[in-house]
Amino acid sequence: MALKVKLMPENRVVEMDEKRARVEAIVRKLGLPLEMVVVLKNGNIATSDEVVGEDDEVVVMRAVSGG
Repeated sequence: MALKVKLMPENRVVEMDEKRARVEAIVRKLGLPLEMVVVLKNGNIATSDEVVGEDDEVVVMRAVSGG
């Protein structure tokens, strides 16, 4: 199995080769700035140094602005 990350607001799932990874590494691999996202691990906010695994539900929510 691979680590699956759901990107919001695109509602798109990205599969990563890793089975476990730090939140910071996932965000960088996605090419997103860490300060512009909120990462949820199993419904709870995850810190940048937290490790997530293939059994976790991981959601990366990008900040969206408009006016």
